[in-house]
Amino acid sequence: MEILNEKNEKLWEKFTSKQENISPQNLIAWRDTIKSSYKNCESIYYMNIKKGDVKTIFPFFLIKSKIFGNRLISLPFLDFGGVMGEFDKKFILEVLNEIKEKFKGDSRYLEIRLNSFSPDYKKIEKILLEGGFKKELKRYQFILKLKKEGELWEGFDRLARKGIKKAKKSDLRIKEMDSEKELRIFYDLYIKNMRNFGTPQHSYEYFANLLKKFKENFRGLNCYKNEKLIGSLIVLYSEDYMYAAYNFSEHNSLIYQPNDLLYWEMIRWAVKRKIKFFDFGQCEPNAEKGTHAYGIYKFKRKWTGDLYERPYFKYSFGGVGDKGDSDEKDKYKKMTGLWKTLPLPIIKKLGPKIASQLAL
Repeated sequence: MEILNEKNEKLWEKFTSKQENISPQNLIAWRDTIKSSYKNCESIYYMNIKKGDVKTIFPFFLIKSKIFGNRLISLPFLDFGGVMGEFDKKFILEVLNEIKEKFKGDSRYLEIRLNSFSPDYKKIEKILLEGGFKKELKRYQFILKLKKEGELWEGFDRLARKGIKKAKKSDLRIKEMDSEKELRIFYDLYIKNMRNFGTPQHSYEYFANLLKKFKENFRGLNCYKNEKLIGSLIVLYSEDYMYAAYNFSEHNSLIYQPNDLLYWEMIRWAVKRKIKFFDFGQCEPNAEKGTHAYGIYKFKRKWTGDLYERPYFKYSFGGVGDKGDSDEKDKYKKMTGLWKTLPLPIIKKLGPKIASQLAL
């Protein structure tokens, strides 16, 4: 077992370049993005090395927070992390035991975000549950196996096809988010949406770092109606796996179906690049009808991907337990209500600092 550093960085890059279905948040670019964006986030990346080659990786970030307490998360800010590569129970236990011992006096809990899309999910789940972790399952992910464009089109729900057709008739225009100008226009829409959600936003520098660090593994699209931005979609991708990381739209312009056009354009582009899977990100199948969460689920469902579990596994240090989780949720709920009422200048100043500590 080795921890990633400047001397062995090439081994990690070699591993991720050859691994099938590697999620983009396991690329070095994700570590570099967080490292360059937030000083309170420290990467601790473990590698299982045999005969000079990496066989398994297990990445973590130590999130330092005076508000929420320090936590170790695999991985923060996106939907999932966890173990990637060859299954090795001994390596997984070695990593978990080291973290439990090293950080037990300095952190509230250890959190591992998994996705049942992983071929070894059940084995890893068993190790975590036997090791004192508690499973929390509230959200799922739709992942679409990509085929030829025509086959995909015929397989979509009629609402998806109808939405794409309407978007094309609405004279919408799509532009690449490959410049500072387009990124800043997106960021203005993003802040507005996050304020409406009651959620602190990432800094502009965070998105600038995504664009800079991921380079050829980043694609962003802005959708315009009469020169006004009405929707945006950012994906991160590896050789054969694409992840829809951020999607925001202008509520009053949803009648033009900008999101349908954005996703269809991105899926078509992924097919041309011979990417195998398109991950639509998290959703809540049990969300109450009429809520924003239900709208997201309904939108993602119509692309007819397969639904996978996206559970969080938590190990509490120092007996914090359920009460600590409950206190944290109450604190976040109160903050959400307050956040929607704050003036925009305050939100712009405080948002990134809180977002970096929330690690959602």
